Amino acid sequence: MRPLIVAVVDDDELYRFILKTQISQIHPEDEIQLFTNGREALEHVMNGLNEGPKALPDIIFLDLNMPVMDGWEFLESFAKIANDLPKVVTIYIVTSSMNPEDKKRADSFASVNNFIVKPLSRDRLRETMNENLFES
Repeated sequence: MRPLIVAVVDDDELYRFILKTQISQIHPEDEIQLFTNGREALEHVMNGLNEGPKALPDIIFLDLNMPVMDGWEFLESFAKIANDLPKVVTIYIVTSSMNPEDKKRADSFASVNNFIVKPLSRDRLRETMNENLFES
């Protein structure tokens, strides 16, 4: 099994730190990329179009409510370039929203694998990471 590249896109610094720590404990060989908003993450993905698959995340844990560019704006922009990417990038929405309409909207994006309400438990994180190891 190869190491994964995991992107965490969330404006909450403490949450990013906790998730990075948990990912490192579950899969120490994985590379973790941290972004504070959707625009930073989208720019990174756009650069990956030129740099190739090794620059792109395998998994993105995406918050919905962020300044600058929120998760919805990221998803809409990502959907326009997803087919041009040199590898499949799987997105997990991780949000505090419990609104069924948000889940329904998230399900309309082909790249979104799941909608997870925060907090993301350690067991759920492990399950998600292992799921992606076997799919890659």
